[in-house]
Order: sequence, then structure tokens, then C-alpha cells
Amino acid sequence: MQSFRAARGLNALRRSPTAIPSKQQGLPARTQPCRAASNGVPESATAGPGRGALIVFEGIDRCGKSTQCSLLLESLRKQGVRAELWRFPDRTTLIGGLINEYLQKQASLNDAAVHMLFVANRHEKREEMLRLLAGGTTLVLDRYSYSGVAYTAAKAVPHLGAGFCRSVEAGLPAADLVVYLDLDPEQSAARGGFGGERYEKVEFQKKVRSQYAALADERWLRLDASQPAEQLHGQLAAAVRRVVERAAAGEPLGQLWDYAPMPLPASVSAAQ
Repeated sequence: MQSFRAARGLNALRRSPTAIPSKQQGLPARTQPCRAASNGVPESATAGPGRGALIVFEGIDRCGKSTQCSLLLESLRKQGVRAELWRFPDRTTLIGGLINEYLQKQASLNDAAVHMLFVANRHEKREEMLRLLAGGTTLVLDRYSYSGVAYTAAKAVPHLGAGFCRSVEAGLPAADLVVYLDLDPEQSAARGGFGGERYEKVEFQKKVRSQYAALADERWLRLDASQPAEQLHGQLAAAVRRVVERAAAGEPLGQLWDYAPMPLPASVSAAQ
């Protein structure tokens, strides 16, 4: 992947346009039909039959998210479900390159600037995400907006609290299901590779875990991430199946953070 120096990357950017309940959570009741939006997505066509599901894996570092994402992707495809795996941050974009340098401790940026880079990295993928979901592709995400809120709020910077962090994510699609892999940071630190990136410190991970606890809602499925990978995968299968079926049957896609229905691109929806 192309490497970016912080100063060069920032100049280029300026030139560019433009504690969770231990009990597993259930899934939400069906939402009401879509309404018109005013968020820049082409008018129409709300989520109709054929929509893909948005499934997000969250948790502290080294909790096993990447493994579970890969296992789920393989399982979905074997079942004939069209699916893709995305990871946030997406380090292949210009913005993602800057984030990568920061995480790899190759560049220093203030907390507000870093947070807004992470937010921008998700927003720059918004239209593609909606297009794929509207076309019937299920997206499996390794981290998403929930990480952005938890990690920045954990820093306890006065003007970067959870409320502010949530507000700048508004307008992005909400997950149909958040699979939260809960793990004690001490156990996480014992896993291979821990400590290689900026946030991989036990005390900080404890704060992140507390933020996740405050963020969780009824769309979250909490699983004990200390279990073997295959056992974990088996425990999330039923919940995933339900949200995939509901999305395919026409349940509207919600948006952050009020879960109001999110219209999907008309040109794609109408073709289904």
C-alpha cells in the first residue's frame, strides 16, 4: 500500500474537492416504511426486496473481529448470499493513508483532527455502501462508526465526548446487526501482535470497553470473545440469518442514530 508522509498527505487533502449486559441482546422489531430523505441520496425508492444486510463487528483491539468477519463472509457465500467484507479504516484511500501513518506511530496529529479523519473515511464510502446494499449485497464490516465513538470518547477530551462523536456520524447507514466481541483487555494483550499500533495499551483498551458498554443498544449481540473462533461463529449464525432474511424481505435500512429509514439510490433500487 502506498505510504503517505503526514505533511504531504495533509497538503494533498487540502487540494482535494470537496459494561454490556452479559445476556445476549435480541434483534429489533421491524421498522416502519421508508420516508423521503433530505440527506443527499438520490430520491426514491426506499429499501425494497433484495436489499443486502449491514452487519458490523465491534470490540477492542485483538478481540478476534477479523477472524469472525472472514468466517462469516465464507459462510454467507456458501449459502448463496452475495456478500463483501470491508474494513474500517479503509487505509487504501488518501484519507486512509493519513490514518494509517497515525496508527503506525509515523505521524502525530491532534485528537480532533484524527477523529475527523476517521469520520471522513467512513463518509467517503457512504454512496458505495448504499449502492451495494440497494443492489442486494450484504456488507460485513470490520469496525464502523461505533468504533469511532468508543475510541475517541475514551480519550476523555472535553470537546470530543460521545455526543459530539455521534453527531458527526449522522447520515451514515446504521447496522442491521452489531456483533460485539467482548474481551477482557488483559486477555487481548496476551494475544499475538498486541502493542504494534497507537491505541494498543491495556489501560486505554479498558476505557474503550467501557465506552462500548454505554453505546450498545438492542441491535447489538454480545458474545464472549474468549471462546474458540468456531464456537463464536456458531453462536452468531442465527442472528445473522434473521437480519439477512429481513433485509431481503424489504425491511428498511436505518440511519445513525435515530434509525429513521434510509432511502437507497433510486437507479439501483428500481432495477431490482
